Amino acid sequence: HCTNFSSYGSHPHFTWAKPDHPTGVSFSYYIYRDTGSGFQHIGTTTSTNYTDTGVEIDKFGSTTYYYVKAKGSSSPLSDASDTVELKTDTASKGLPGNGSDQTPKSEGERIVSGILSVYPNPFNPETQINYHLPQESRVTLSVYNIAGQKVATLIAERQSAGTHTAIFDGRSLPAGVYLVNLQVGRENHLQKVLLVK
Repeated sequence: HCTNFSSYGSHPHFTWAKPDHPTGVSFSYYIYRDTGSGFQHIGTTTSTNYTDTGVEIDKFGSTTYYYVKAKGSSSPLSDASDTVELKTDTASKGLPGNGSDQTPKSEGERIVSGILSVYPNPFNPETQINYHLPQESRVTLSVYNIAGQKVATLIAERQSAGTHTAIFDGRSLPAGVYLVNLQVGRENHLQKVLLVK
């Protein structure tokens, strides 16, 4: 069951309960949004809440729909949760499906403005890291093991505004949990990933 707890003028924020089964496994949650051109995957998280920072709730905005799917560490993607409907400022943001001339984001892009997205997760041997920069920024993209030791620096440079992609190759690393850290200016965005062998 997916619930929205946001107020007008804020980013849509959702919470949901962890599935009852299977027990004893970790879950990843895949968030989907429909702004009028069909549901598209916009982000993945391992927690039971998510904030869509790409849009804000707007009383006079366009109707936007969301749902969540869960995936256990050894099970397939679940059916969709119930769908949450709300009004957002997607029209003014020029997101796909609102008469804008932007190309709709493909299922493979998985971008949330300002937040990094990693897919597939869990992965073997490599995964794709996507992120969107609202403006030119100094970017450092690093990967750490669960002990906090840096195992890879994928990017360390100034990058232009827009969508960027990097590949994390885990062939030389042991299976386990890793933390992808995207530093944009003074902001840090973390995503937990699971390398399986």
